[in-house]
Amino acid sequence: MRMQTLYTYPNNSRAFKALVAAQYGGVEVETDEFLALNPLGKVPTLKTPEGGIFESSAIAAYVARAGSAAEQLLGATVYESSLIDSWIQYAANEIDMPRAAWLYPLLGYLPYSKAGTKQAKGDIKKVLGVLNAHLESRTYLVGNAVSLADIIVACTLLDLYKMVLEPQFRAPFEHTNRWFTAVVTQPEFVAAAGETTLCEKMAQYDANKMKKAKEASKAAAKGKQEDAFASLPPSSFDLAAFKREYSNKDARADAIPYLWSNFDNDGYSFWFCEYKYNSDLTLAFKASNIVGRFMQRLPNLHDHGFASMLITGSDGNLEISGVWLVRGKELPQHMLDNGDFNHYTFTPLDVSNDEHKTKIEDYLAWDGASFEAKGDVVEGKVYK
Repeated sequence: MRMQTLYTYPNNSRAFKALVAAQYGGVEVETDEFLALNPLGKVPTLKTPEGGIFESSAIAAYVARAGSAAEQLLGATVYESSLIDSWIQYAANEIDMPRAAWLYPLLGYLPYSKAGTKQAKGDIKKVLGVLNAHLESRTYLVGNAVSLADIIVACTLLDLYKMVLEPQFRAPFEHTNRWFTAVVTQPEFVAAAGETTLCEKMAQYDANKMKKAKEASKAAAKGKQEDAFASLPPSSFDLAAFKREYSNKDARADAIPYLWSNFDNDGYSFWFCEYKYNSDLTLAFKASNIVGRFMQRLPNLHDHGFASMLITGSDGNLEISGVWLVRGKELPQHMLDNGDFNHYTFTPLDVSNDEHKTKIEDYLAWDGASFEAKGDVVEGKVYK
C-alpha cells in the first residue's frame, strides 16, 4: 500500500488516533504541515491516492481498515464492530465538548468562563465514572486486546491526563486510570505519540499570563513580518498615499490614474485572488463573512498591502474574487500563514499586460468588462 500523508501540527492528540492505528496495522503514514484537502480547513487531514479524508476518527478508521490488524482494531464480529463504533461515538459526543471547554481556555483558544470550566469538570468526572464502571471487570473497552475504541477514547482523554487530571481528581477512577495507563504505554502508542507523563498539578487559567502570551505572540509575528519587508529594496511608491486617494476620491477619475503615475513595479506586485469553493456559496451575507474573516486574519499587513475583494452574481450563484497589491514580488509570509489562505488561489498579474491592467482597474472601480461573465457586484470589501 502506498504511503499515506497526514497533514497536522506537532503533538496533535487528534492525529495520534490514526498514527497509533498505523503502528498496529503496519501502515506507513508520514506527517506534514497542513494542506487544504479538508473543505472545512481543519487538521488533521489524510491525503490518500483517492483524495483527502477529514475528521480524525474517520482517518483512524481508514488507517485501521488498510492495515494488517484490521480485525483486532475494528472487531472480529458484527457485534464487536458495533461496540467499537459505540465507544468512538461516545468519545465524540460525551468527551470532546467538555474536554474543549476545560482545556481550550487554558491554551488560549477560547475565552475563559469560570462557570463553563466548572461544568466541564463535572462532565469529565461523569465520563471517567462511566468508563470506570465499564472497565471494572475488563482490561479493554471491547474484547481482549486494544481496539480502535481504546485508541480513540485514550487519545481524546490524553491532553486531560497530561494537563488537568491531577492525582486527587483522578484517584476515584482506579479502573479508568489502569486502563488508560495500559493503553498509552503500549509500544505502538509510544512509537506514535511518545511517552505520556501524567499531570501532577492541575493547570489553572491565568488571565495575566494569557494576556502577556498573546501580546508576545502578536509582537513576534509582526516583528517577523516587518523584518521580511525591511530586507526589500526601498520603493518610491507611497502605498499610504494611494490608499488616501482611493478612500477619498473617485476610483476611475482619481485613484487609478494616481496609481499608474506612481506605481513601482519592482517594489510591489498585484495578484488576482479567487475563492476555491464558489460552488458552495449560497447567500451573499455568508460569502461576505468568508471574505471578512480572511481579512481579519491579516492584522499585520495593513502597512504593506491593499485589496479589493468582490462578491459577484446572485444568491445561489455567487463568486468571490479580488485583486491584492502587496509589497515585494512574492506573497508575504503573513498571508501564507493565514488559516484561510489555502481556500484561495492567487495568480500574479502583469501590469504591462493590458488585459491584466484592465482587470486591476475594474476590481478597484467595482465595475467594467471583467464582470460581464460573473454578474453584478453584490458586495465588496476593501483591505487597507
